[in-house]
Formats: sequence, structure tokens, C-alpha cells
Amino acid sequence: MAFDLTASIKETARKNRPNGKGKHTVLRDSGVTLNYYTLPYTGKRSINKGRLELWPDIHLEDYTFSAVVDWVRISFDTTGFHQAVNIKRWASTIVDRGQTLYVYGPNGERGFKGHEFTLTLQDPTPDSLDRLCRAIEGKYEIDTAERQAIRIDGIEVSLDIYPNNETDEDRRKMTEALRRHVVVPEMFWEDRLAHPRSTYGIGFERNRRNPTVEDPKLQHKVLSRAATHPAQTPAHFRDLDPDAYRQAPVDGTFYFGKRKGVAMVRIQDKVTNQRTGTWARKLKQHEKRSRIEVTLDRFALRGLKVEFEADIRDLGFDHLVAGVFATSMLTLAPDGEGADSDELRVFEKAGVLGLDRYQRAKRIQRKIEARAGSRSEKPSPLHITGHRISWAAFRRRSRKALKRLEKQWGG
Repeated sequence: MAFDLTASIKETARKNRPNGKGKHTVLRDSGVTLNYYTLPYTGKRSINKGRLELWPDIHLEDYTFSAVVDWVRISFDTTGFHQAVNIKRWASTIVDRGQTLYVYGPNGERGFKGHEFTLTLQDPTPDSLDRLCRAIEGKYEIDTAERQAIRIDGIEVSLDIYPNNETDEDRRKMTEALRRHVVVPEMFWEDRLAHPRSTYGIGFERNRRNPTVEDPKLQHKVLSRAATHPAQTPAHFRDLDPDAYRQAPVDGTFYFGKRKGVAMVRIQDKVTNQRTGTWARKLKQHEKRSRIEVTLDRFALRGLKVEFEADIRDLGFDHLVAGVFATSMLTLAPDGEGADSDELRVFEKAGVLGLDRYQRAKRIQRKIEARAGSRSEKPSPLHITGHRISWAAFRRRSRKALKRLEKQWGG
């Protein structure tokens, strides 16, 4: 059964919960059904007093949270002239059995010959990384006078969420919840190539770029040309249009951030591994999970005070919760006060990320109309972030998993 989300929350399909938590509304998206229920706001922020919290009907105790370092990329300079293929062959004998590594030139060149190299180690452990770095220093006569010979040029950290009952349905629901509720910093909207988007295809991703919000169309440009305020750009009217937002299919990968940029975040329904071209290894049922991962390059790492191999031991992995692993929930106007039907349509398609765009544009529009005298009421005191609240329980589980990872890598 499909539900009309253009109607107010009061008139959408609902059912009473046996524990009296309030009403249900069902949002269908990406082939996954995710139920929601409403509760009166229970927090302390006065601007949200009287509003409703919209909670996903998903029980976190039914899932196991785990965090891992997927790979680490190091760079080093050799005194002699070497070939990347020879370094890889030798280094593969140093790391743990089953670990994979790749060796390239300083800018990712394959088949590189010279003095500057990058090496990416998959599934690293503190011991295997330390052993590899010490071996490289000795083998290639790298100066270690100040222990600054080997630099950290990149890292990928993942938060994996496994359904305890190992069912596809529960895993897909969690993947959908991640894509609906993960909110990332505004920096991911500043570059068009960094915008939130998904890539998907039949069986494998086919580089079909599916942006969370489309580029401005003709109607948005027409509205902008007729506008009198400089803030009313085509992108502004695009952000106000619920039809400009897109859903993401569950069998694709959801991205934030520019490819090979300072930072990139991915959300996956992780059912395969070791993808190469049109081939991948299918995961066993107990290995399948929902995943959110972040890739940080050397510039982002320098901001976290990670420059050399030893610095990873002081990296606060749990800080990623507030930065790129943050989850938030929606708050709504209470029944009888006119819930914003467009807001629900945007949330259905693009989650809290899309709502961030929509609410910013709506607030600007209200200010413009108030100054022009066409709107008498004051802009909402909710600003932007007032429309959402922290999904505190999810953040606690995420932080605990990342703290365990931090302890594993700590000195």
C-alpha cells in the first residue's frame, strides 16, 4: 500500500502502537519500507517545545555495531631508483597472510619507476603497519633520524552495522535509515561534484550519477529572472521545489564528497567485496551489513594532526561521529498546526540532507517576503538545525564502536 505524503501528517495512514508511542506513518523508498512514529518533543530546547519528533521504527538493539580501518596509504622516498612492481612483490612478504597491498607512484601512477612511492595496505592492523614501515626503512635506506620518514597520505574508516538475525530485510532497513538520517557538513554542498548522490546499476554500479537534488531546470530559471532579490537564484528556487529531489535505490552506493577529494563519505548496502571491473566476491549471509565509510586524504589528516605513521595511534576515531558519521531526526509541527506537506515529500526522497537544502531556501524566502510586506509573520525561530534533533542512541552506539577501534590502534 502506498501512502500520500502530500497530505498533512494527521491524514496520512497511521496505526496505533501497543505501547502508546503515538501514530505511525509509513514512507516507501528504494524498494524498502521503513515505518515512522511520532512522539512529543522531549528535549530541552525551547524552540522545539510543542513539536513532534519523527522516529524511524528500527530497534538498535537488534544490530551489532563495529568499526574498522579499511586501508591506510603511506608515502616514502627511496635513496635509490626502484620499480613499484618490485617493491610490491617484496612488501607482500612482510605483511600478514591474506593482506593485500598496492604500490604506485606519488600521483597514483601504475608501473612507476623512480624515487617516490605510495603504498596502500588493505585491512591493516597496528602491528602489520608498524612492521611494514620498519621494514621499508631498512630495505630502502630511508633516513629515520627524526622518525618522520614514512608519511600517512590517506585512510578509510568504516562503521559496519550487522543485523543480529542476519536477514536481508533488517539489513536493508538499516541501510535506508542511514541514508535518510546521516547529515554531513555544508562543505559537501559547496562543490557541484561533491554533492550527495548515488551510483547504481544492474548487478554493479554503472556510473549513473543520481544527485540528491537535481540541477536547476527551466522553471527555476524563469522564476529567478522574474525575482527582485539577488538571493533568489535558480538554485534557490530549485531547493524550494520538492520535485527536484530524488530517491536513492538501495542497491547502489550513496556518496558525499568529491571523488579523490579531501574527504568522501559512502553509504552502502554491503553484500559484495573486492570489486574489480564487473566482478566481485559475494559475501556470506553473516558478512552482509550496512556500512558508512569515510575516506580522508593527507590534507584532511593534517587537520587532525596525523602526518606520520606514529600519529595514527593518537587519532580520535570517535570524533568522526560529530563530523561525518552524524545522524539526526526530523521534528514536525504538531497536529492541528499544519504540518508542512512539502517538507515530508522532501524527507521521503532525500532525508535530512535534502531537508537541510529545503529549509535553508525556505527561511531565505520567508525573510524576503517579510521585508517586501507580503508576509506578516516573523521567520521561524527554528533556524536550520532546529528542524532536526540528534539521533542520540545511534550516535552513542557509533561512538562506542569507534572508541573500541581507537583503543585497538592506540599506543
